[in-house]
Amino acid sequence: ARARGRRRGQRALLLHVGAAGLVEHEAVLDRVHAGADRRACAEQAFGVPPEIIVAIIGVETSYGRITGRYRVLDALVTLAFYYPPRAEFFRKELAQLFLLQGETFPYQLDEVMGSYAGAMGIAQFMPQTAIEVGLKDPFDPFQAIPASAKFLRRLFDQFGNLGLAAAACTGGDPTPGPS
Repeated sequence: ARARGRRRGQRALLLHVGAAGLVEHEAVLDRVHAGADRRACAEQAFGVPPEIIVAIIGVETSYGRITGRYRVLDALVTLAFYYPPRAEFFRKELAQLFLLQGETFPYQLDEVMGSYAGAMGIAQFMPQTAIEVGLKDPFDPFQAIPASAKFLRRLFDQFGNLGLAAAACTGGDPTPGPS
């Protein structure tokens, strides 16, 4: 009974925090969902429900509050050269991180904090994905949320289902296993 009450309390807390995340980013979510920003309408209006974007950001970073405590550069170097099973993937991500640096990326690479796997920002983009969706500042909600919508839309087009797209976005395997 005690565990059930604790789970109920955790669920209520998550719902409260999720609702707060939706309210906190309401303006940018409305812009992404409806394409109200005329300059970026064609690029940002991807038809992804704002609740899906907020849910993914909630899962990834607790609505942007916890974006990581590892230096992204260190994480990628370590995984690229000391984790043989995925070394090729992380070497490519490390190369992409260096490509991010420049006039458009507002941070020094040795200062960027993220996940132990090298993901960064409020939506936890890997460097390659950030480049693919044109994300300049992964910590800025006004850039990261539209980039998330763009990324989700691309996955939706690939998998044909928003649930599968969300699973792929959060690191799940969207392909059905053997029957």
